[in-house]
Amino acid sequence: MSNASSSATALPALDNTMGMLYLSALFAMGLWGAGTVQMYFYYTTYPADSRWLKYLVAVTWCADTANQGLISQLVYTYLVTNFANPAYLSALQPTLLPMMFLTGIIALLAQTFFCWRIWRLSNGNIWLTGGTYIVCFASFVSTMVFYGMTADYNEFAQLIPLHPYMHALNVLSAASDAIIAVVLVYLLRKQRTGYRKTNSMINRLILFTLNTGGICGLCAILTLVFNIVYPDTYIYMLFYIIVCRVYLNSLLAT
Repeated sequence: MSNASSSATALPALDNTMGMLYLSALFAMGLWGAGTVQMYFYYTTYPADSRWLKYLVAVTWCADTANQGLISQLVYTYLVTNFANPAYLSALQPTLLPMMFLTGIIALLAQTFFCWRIWRLSNGNIWLTGGTYIVCFASFVSTMVFYGMTADYNEFAQLIPLHPYMHALNVLSAASDAIIAVVLVYLLRKQRTGYRKTNSMINRLILFTLNTGGICGLCAILTLVFNIVYPDTYIYMLFYIIVCRVYLNSLLAT
């Protein structure tokens, strides 16, 4: 009886660590479900869309689904398989870093679609489209470099020296989303005409673009802020994990 009591008291408070990871999985699952419904409506509502666009949606959803599977497995391993095993809390579960790899893939796929929209709205302006895509691709490459640097890590403590690099990744991610939103708003404003109905529709598109781009950028900024302010917690993971779902939701909503 005393042994069980001492084991229980030996467990650290998990609210800001594994508790946040658990909440991240719940929110991510909800957004994944919403994305799945969006995908169904996309394929049934726009059957005449180009094949490459349909493939883009399918690949993005598959990557998002794989990411959700990894999150679920991650939480199960920490909270069920290693229940009451505080020594494992410092271990870097092998599925955590592949999640980051898939997040980079999903972000690039969604941003590729938005850059394609920039290309169309700008009548093929290669400088505007190319400049925007270079920033997005730089964010993707930086994520892949970070993944390569940490692929063989097995302890959270090993990531501490790389926190400045992680902060730079979040800044670059937020910048790429902000640039896409600003460019799209600029191009949409140029599409305005003297017709009230057309302008009303364009205004709604502008507002929607700001909302979707703003949410993605906000998640990156909040990941950065909470990682700096509360480095010993996993609060930042909540925003980092759900940004993957937000990219899919934004892609399918447009």
